Amino acid sequence: MAALVTAALAVPALCSAAYADDPVPLKTAVKLKLIDENRWPVRGIDVTATDGNLLVEDATSSSNGAVNLVFDYAETRDVTLTLVDGYGESADSWRTLTLQALHPGETRDLGTITYRVQAKPGKASTAINTSSKAAVAKAYRSQYKKQLRNEKPVKVKGCKVGKTPAALQKRVLTSVNFVRSLAGVEKVTLDKKISARASKAALIQYKQGWLEHFPSKKAKCWSSVGADESGKSNLSGGTIGAANVRAYMDDAGGNNLDAGHRGWLLTPTLSKIGVGYAGDFGALHVVNYGDGQRVDSVKQPLWTSWPTAGYFPKQLEPQGRWSFNTSRGDISFAKAKVKVQVGKKTVKQKVVSRGDGIVFDLAKTPYSTAKKYKNKVASVKVTISGMRLRDATTLPPYTYTVKFFTP
Repeated sequence: MAALVTAALAVPALCSAAYADDPVPLKTAVKLKLIDENRWPVRGIDVTATDGNLLVEDATSSSNGAVNLVFDYAETRDVTLTLVDGYGESADSWRTLTLQALHPGETRDLGTITYRVQAKPGKASTAINTSSKAAVAKAYRSQYKKQLRNEKPVKVKGCKVGKTPAALQKRVLTSVNFVRSLAGVEKVTLDKKISARASKAALIQYKQGWLEHFPSKKAKCWSSVGADESGKSNLSGGTIGAANVRAYMDDAGGNNLDAGHRGWLLTPTLSKIGVGYAGDFGALHVVNYGDGQRVDSVKQPLWTSWPTAGYFPKQLEPQGRWSFNTSRGDISFAKAKVKVQVGKKTVKQKVVSRGDGIVFDLAKTPYSTAKKYKNKVASVKVTISGMRLRDATTLPPYTYTVKFFTP
């Protein structure tokens, strides 16, 4: 009986000896700070750590871009970090980092890592050099002023609309590419098939006598093609050709407070347009499904404005309706403020719309008569402050200067 008791008591001692040399898990940490290409701290980037195929930890970058991961490791491991940007729209929103030989108990600080938010930030290669007065003047004269004509309305007979002349379509295309190049975004091409569809959209507007992006089937000369194109086009009445492009860029009136026509024409990813007229009513196709996928292949300026920074033709000042936009989707203008100055004098303005940018109306044109500035330059300084990045960081104020002159 005593022998049995001795044997039973010996079992725990043997088990303890078998596990005595097993490594003890230790707190193992990885730290990093994420900034974007502008050196702004970026919040909301999900960082997942995997050991082989097993998830071992995940975290999200804080308001200052910091990420802290903590593991319980008893052995040295290789760890893969997968970074995914919840705000990202490009292929660069997904990225991996490999950490080799992470030791138990170690705190590895990766320091500051740049995480590109925009795939191709910057101006297009075809952008006009707005720091050069001569370059802007030359482009204005050849690409816009030369395109102005006393255009003839396109004939309409019953529900049949004449073909919009190719020369007229080319003048519109050249004018559109001029304003895009002035803003630093890539040029677009003209699509003949889409232009034919745009003519049917213009026909509906002409027949009903007003502009409607979603016309009723009861409208005269309604067609499914024309109705569809009406919802994909800038619509106008009363101007044709290059002057029509100017009207879209001015975006005057109480119905255009968000300057949407201007916004579509300056969209960096826009690839092609269509141009069609009926009488003096027009449809300029600007919505292409699939253009959003071009964010990885086209350059996009961080900021676009109208009037644009640098030298700007006085003739194109948009009747006091100015705008400032960003191509990024993670910047908020909800609390942004605008200050406009001519010299030391502040020009009164009123913010009329906020979205992926800010639109503001000036109380009066910020320069004197054309005669006074015929051979001079009127400089207007604009400062945008209070922009928020990912609802976490207030960005530094951004200032640009518009130099009006008469080409």
